[in-house]
Amino acid sequence: FPSHDMVWRALSLRSKLLLFALSGVFAVSLLALWQVNQSFQSRQVAHRVGFKTRAAAVAQGIADSFQERYVDVQAFALNSAFATGNKEQITNFLNGLVASYQVYDAIVFVDSNGKFVASNNKTHDGRVLDSKTLDGRTFADTPWFQKSIQGEWSEDKSRGFSGTFVEDFQVDPIASALFGTPQQGLSFSKAVMGMDGKPLGVVTTRASARVVENVLRSNFEMMRASGIQLGHVLVINREGLLAAEIQSELLGEKGEIKRNPERILRWNVATQQGQAAAQEVLAGQSGALIEFDRIARNERLWGFFPLKAIRFPEQLGWSVVVSAPTDEIMGDMFFQKRVFYSLLGLFLFGFGLYGLS
Repeated sequence: FPSHDMVWRALSLRSKLLLFALSGVFAVSLLALWQVNQSFQSRQVAHRVGFKTRAAAVAQGIADSFQERYVDVQAFALNSAFATGNKEQITNFLNGLVASYQVYDAIVFVDSNGKFVASNNKTHDGRVLDSKTLDGRTFADTPWFQKSIQGEWSEDKSRGFSGTFVEDFQVDPIASALFGTPQQGLSFSKAVMGMDGKPLGVVTTRASARVVENVLRSNFEMMRASGIQLGHVLVINREGLLAAEIQSELLGEKGEIKRNPERILRWNVATQQGQAAAQEVLAGQSGALIEFDRIARNERLWGFFPLKAIRFPEQLGWSVVVSAPTDEIMGDMFFQKRVFYSLLGLFLFGFGLYGLS
């Protein structure tokens, strides 16, 4: 067999130059492919970090809002209107609070035996509520009354939480009775003390899901402003059940939120939907990943963050998950990569034809 040296010397000058050129083109192509892939991976990592940061920002916003609601009821309980026992005066006071804060569906005052005294009879936007439906009712057997009257709080003194009893997301029986339709929310309750140091009763604020949804909406609008129209921002509880969510299909023409009763507090994002992002965050992890959405039926980038902010009691176990289709977030990257591969392929094909001619 001829040696490599003999083969090389047998080649024409044109063939030798062609081989040198092919070697150079191959090396340059490999370098270009490596650089493009490195750039693509770096931008993908940046998007992941961005979505993790987005989820963390939502978590912080929820923690801040929660802290305000936690201390609101303590301030409300100090008002002298409760000591009068005058239903009309207390009702007017509660109507004023609901109108001012705009996040409470109902605020109710019961006496030291748990018997209903007064509540707001108007919504935050002025609609009339049938507060007479609560007349004569007693709440002595409810956890929020029993815990509050006994001074047992949902507290974490190391985080500055003390003095309020909290009930997690639920279909609120009091707000639902006043509105005549199911109302989702959470409650904050506090004993009202008399001048003699004895409890006069308990005031309970029935906070609407807007407490959380307002924060979710703010982040969702920022996503839309950046060009992401199919974003999804949601909160899940410690079991993985969907507690609150915002996405484009849930916003009405006037901007109102249309909650899906078949999903809220019924649909488990971690187990029924099987999303790894939800499973990771329930395990206490924060981060971001690309995963197929089993409901939207598309590939999405997911950012997730457990709500462990300094201003939030961890025992509630809430977590934030943010997602958007990868096509919306990284569509330009995919397009640029396809264009590069196409142009490189055409270049190599053309160079090969020229070399064979």
